[in-house]
This record gives sequence, structure tokens and C-alpha cells, in this order.
Amino acid sequence: LAEQEKLMLADRLGLEPGKISIIEVIDAGGPGNSIQVFAESGGMPAVLFSEMRIYNEGGAVVFNEEILSVGLARVTAEAEALVHDGILPERTVRELCPYRVMAGLEPAAGGESPAARQTRDLCGRML
Repeated sequence: LAEQEKLMLADRLGLEPGKISIIEVIDAGGPGNSIQVFAESGGMPAVLFSEMRIYNEGGAVVFNEEILSVGLARVTAEAEALVHDGILPERTVRELCPYRVMAGLEPAAGGESPAARQTRDLCGRML
């Protein structure tokens, strides 16, 4: 499964498979696995992730090609936006917003969505 994810991720991001590592964690809790993309844009490191459900509550395997494709599509789109355009995912922008506002910095690139503006406005009111 991890090898299949690795090859699909390499293909979608245009990377050599050797640039992608698999870390196996045994005896971990949770119903699936996690894909993490470590990237840098404008000198700022970021970790992008996607969770994929592999097991249901009864322990049966529910993982299929569609789940893999959807999970990879999101994380690859986010990685491409970060690397090529310097745009962070909205959820990351919203998470960083309070810290950037407290530091007197502008919100991170990608912070112009309605949800990100709302988070920034709320942070400004509280601080």
C-alpha cells in the first residue's frame, strides 16, 4: 500500500520515487495511514498531510483506489500550490493566523479566502 502511494505521489508531483520516503510505524492507533509532504517555499518549511482511511470500525479493510486517488489529489494540489506559487493550504493559513497577527506580520499567502479572512478578523479583535 505505501509503495503504491509512493509511486502515485511521485508521478503526480513529477518527482523521482527515490525522493519519497516510506516510514513504517507499527502498532499505531487509528483507522488508516498518513501521507506527509515536507516542502519549503520562500524560506519557510511546511508539512502538508493527508489522512487515508484503511480500516473501518470493525477492522475490515475499506481502502480502495478511489480513497487513494482523492487523498493524493488533495495533498499534491496543496504541495504544488506551495512550491510553485507560495500559497499555503487554507487550514494551515487559519492555524498560523493568530501567531502571525501577534507577531505583527501579514497573514500567510493564501489567506484571502472567506474563512481565512474571518479567522484573521477574529484574531485582530481578540488581540
